[in-house]
Amino acid sequence: MNRTPRAIAVIIPARNEQDTIAECVRSVRAAASQLPTDVSFAVLVVADACTDSTARRAAHGGAFTLPINGSNVGRARAVGAEAMLRRWGSNGVWIACTDADSVVPLNWLVAQLEAAASGWDAVAGTVRIADENLHDAFERHYRPVAGHSHAHGANLGVRADAYLRVGGFPPLATGEDAGLLTRLHRRNFRILATVEEPVRTSARLHGRAPAGFAENLRSLAP
Repeated sequence: MNRTPRAIAVIIPARNEQDTIAECVRSVRAAASQLPTDVSFAVLVVADACTDSTARRAAHGGAFTLPINGSNVGRARAVGAEAMLRRWGSNGVWIACTDADSVVPLNWLVAQLEAAASGWDAVAGTVRIADENLHDAFERHYRPVAGHSHAHGANLGVRADAYLRVGGFPPLATGEDAGLLTRLHRRNFRILATVEEPVRTSARLHGRAPAGFAENLRSLAP
């Protein structure tokens, strides 16, 4: 049975990210340029309660945009996934996620495609931060090793049929990424916890999600 996805949808939730969204979309499209020509691709930015030019800049960069007004990252990811699955169906579709303040590496999508082709149902990746002052403290606490237990919406991928079978992202303001992985674990889906192709993410200390990644970084700040 061929497990290689025929299509990859990248979902990016964004709330007032006009300063970072263009670079994020550009990196995702660069990663998509490495995919085989027979794999369909789309990137969707879910502009959640945005009051700035996030959606316009995302569209200018080549992303589809979907405005919502939920102020909830879990709901934003879920709405984005639902929209793409309505377009493509779930058979042979892979859902990848990153964050609007992040930059994905060039081989990010190829690595996820290869994991899917090898029979993995999901990929849980790692991140690195764009701040030299916090880098050493972050690395000491973070410990990115293969088989890790980290969950990052900035570096996540899942087979669409597995996603639907577990109910998708829980509608949480924080921790929706861990929530999805927990649901997949409970149903015994195969999750590749990898340190390959880490995503560079913002080191801001005040994020959009309450008690999220920014709060973890604040605890490391001098």
